[in-house]
Amino acid sequence: GVVHQLYVQKAWWKDYRGPFHFREDLHYARNVDKVGHFYAGMVTSFLGAKAFEWSGFRPEKAVWFGAITGSLFELYVEVQDGFSTLWGFDRVDAATDIAGAFFPVAKYYLPFLENVDLKFSYLKSSAEPVRGGPFANQDHLIFDDYEGQRFWLSFKVGNLLPQPLKSLWPSFLGVALGVGVRDLQHDGGQLEWYVALDYDLTKLPGDSWFLKSL
Repeated sequence: GVVHQLYVQKAWWKDYRGPFHFREDLHYARNVDKVGHFYAGMVTSFLGAKAFEWSGFRPEKAVWFGAITGSLFELYVEVQDGFSTLWGFDRVDAATDIAGAFFPVAKYYLPFLENVDLKFSYLKSSAEPVRGGPFANQDHLIFDDYEGQRFWLSFKVGNLLPQPLKSLWPSFLGVALGVGVRDLQHDGGQLEWYVALDYDLTKLPGDSWFLKSL
């Protein structure tokens, strides 16, 4: 979060300041960026919750404070965009930020959701940055390279199977549905969908601090 903040402060907002305004973009990156906003809210919320837990808060309070922390951080970024002449405060982005930040809260109260994880993978693409302005003469990083991003909805299949089939399915093996986008420079891009085998690291054998952290 801090790295992202420092990066966007320099690359997105500097030299592009103006009056606060709203601007929604429901076509950019075929809305894969909206999944990114949900994921960012979820990650900042999760990290906030862990920080509160390590500080001695009970898990229930920690997950709520984490969601509030994640929401406030992501809203700070949106407000800064609202003062940018290149963008604007995007209410849809803000809504997906907050939804992602409160997803860990939903998982806390609805244990069934523990069988679903949103994951992210990245492989740098050869595409040119889509936006102009500060990106015109620089190589893009992971935050801007939507064609290199993949978001995965991973299912813990072993937990979802009926009892007679559970023993037949490896507990660490899951199935993930992925989405990405390509050819953003041509007609707004094209969505790509993926199906892949996935793994649940929490099910791998071992009880070391390293494995738990991983």
